[in-house]
Formats: sequence, structure tokens, C-alpha cells
Amino acid sequence: MARRFRLYLLLSVTEREHALQWNHCIRFVGQNMDKTIEIYNQIETRSTAETASILVHDERDLCAMRSLLQLMKFFDSIDEEVIPCLNRSCCRPFRRCSTLTIDRIRKVYDAVTSALETAQSESMPSDKLRIRKSQLKELQWAYCFILQQWLLVRIWVACFTHELLDETSQFPLMRASFAIAIAENVLEESPQLGQAALEVHGVNMIERIYDIAMGVIMAAQYQARVSGCKPSTTRIDSILKRYFELLDRLRNGESKFMSALQKAYESVQ
Repeated sequence: MARRFRLYLLLSVTEREHALQWNHCIRFVGQNMDKTIEIYNQIETRSTAETASILVHDERDLCAMRSLLQLMKFFDSIDEEVIPCLNRSCCRPFRRCSTLTIDRIRKVYDAVTSALETAQSESMPSDKLRIRKSQLKELQWAYCFILQQWLLVRIWVACFTHELLDETSQFPLMRASFAIAIAENVLEESPQLGQAALEVHGVNMIERIYDIAMGVIMAAQYQARVSGCKPSTTRIDSILKRYFELLDRLRNGESKFMSALQKAYESVQ
């Protein structure tokens, strides 16, 4: 049972991750967290004993399960019906998508922002999974934090490509400044995450950092299109300079994303 449970978590998380990042199909449909909350609560209660036929041998096993469950919580927060919208494969060329609505965007946004918890709340219902930052190792926290920010940018980009952005909206996600704020948030947190914690996750992490930086460039392009003139690039230049420095530090800058970001940056100069 223990092996099957871990395998289920790993397969479900991997499939959703590949679907979001590379537009792969999904076979584990539905909200998978609903199927695992009871098991997780049993594991947390008696982590060194056999509970419901699941034996957690030590703290490492428990920590690994927490990490997988946290990732599943993230990927469950993305409505599987909008994944094609995030991957720009939701409809044929020259046809307007009817799937990505403002209401659906709000629901996904709320789910993603609440998926990563940093403190215990007594008001949290007992049937909801809540994993604290202190329960995750440094490498796991770094991965989860960047994943959350990346998902938020992906939602914003979907709004951009679906022409849903509105600078007069009271919903922050619908404005260009949202993508810029996310990029700044990642830069502020990156010193605490540490270079090793970012590098250990390989090219996927670098690609997500690149995607977040690209959100800044897309925001600048959108602002220029809306205003009809080139916006001030002082803030944009400052942010992107720091992203170039960050990408240059990760694996000595030896990735295709550095040159891709440089090329995109030149397009808004």
C-alpha cells in the first residue's frame, strides 16, 4: 500500500506538471487531493506506526510525502479545463476561446494563492490539507515557491493571450503590473532560497524563472500597446538586469533561456 500510495502521488504530480509545462495530456482527471486528505491526516497523526496499511519508516519518508502532497495541491488548483488555455491550445486559430472566463480565472487564482501555506490557522477546516513551510525542507520550499509564482504568471499570460487584461479592473491579476510584481517578488525571495536550492532542480527551474522574467517583457509590450507610446523602462530595465544576473549565476548561465531572454529584452528597447 505504501509503495502504491507514493507511486500514485508521483505519477499524478508528474503528469500535471508535464501537462502545464509541455502541453501533455492528462489521465488522472478530477481533484486528486480529495482522495488523499484522509490518508495524509492518518500519516501525520501516527507517522512511525502502521496506519491504514501505510508504513512511514522515518521522517524522510514523511517529508517526501508532504512535498508530493503540496505539489499535488498546487496542480489540483489549476482547473484541468483551462490547462489548454494556459498552453495556447484551447481553440483553433482566429476563433475566440469561451472556456477562460473572468469567474474561472478568479477561482484558479484564489486556489493557487492559497495553496502554499506559511502558518497554521485554527480556522482551517480539518478536512483541508495544510502543510506549513516549516514542514518542508529548504529545497522543497524553493521548488514550491517558484512553482506558485510561475503558475500565477502562467494565468496572467493566459489572460494576456486571450485579450482579457483590463488596466481599469480592480482585480490585480487583470493588470500589467501584476506580472511585474510577481517578478519582483521572486527576486526578493531568491536570496533566501539560495543558489543551490534553485540549481538542484535543473533546467525546469531555470525555465520557470525565465517564464517569470518574460512576463515582465510581455507586460511592457502590453502597456505600450494600450498607451500607444513606449512606456518608461527604468523599472523594467532594473528588474530584467537582476534576472540576467540570476540566470547567469545558475549553472554559469549555460542555458538557452539566457539568450532567449536577451533577444526578447531587445525587442522592447
